[in-house]
Amino acid sequence: MTLNSSINMNKQKGIGLLSLLFILLLLVFFATVVVKLAPVYINDMLVQRSMQDMARTGGKGMNGPIDVRNNLMKRLTVNGVTHVKTDDISVIKDALWYEVNTSYETRVPFMMNLSFLVMFNETIEVPVR
Repeated sequence: MTLNSSINMNKQKGIGLLSLLFILLLLVFFATVVVKLAPVYINDMLVQRSMQDMARTGGKGMNGPIDVRNNLMKRLTVNGVTHVKTDDISVIKDALWYEVNTSYETRVPFMMNLSFLVMFNETIEVPVR
């Protein structure tokens, strides 16, 4: 009986130290990725919300594509969005609506010489009046 119980005690019961370290390393890696990329996606949600608000209110008081672009930039500034520049916004005027497109990319440094490149492209239609 003692021989049998000593053999069972030598068998592994649970996770090994090397496996535990590997799992922790993976968890830290993915947590770092989430922490680095979350602000970029939050900013994109703010861009989408600003564009939807502008589409909801319409083009009242806007006399052309320049006014539409300036209005969107003011909304983005109020929301604290810094990734979108004026050159990233294009406005095309039609008889009944303005087509507003924001196309921008953001580089997020990850570690050493590795970076994430995240590209966004949003389009809405704003009624002229």
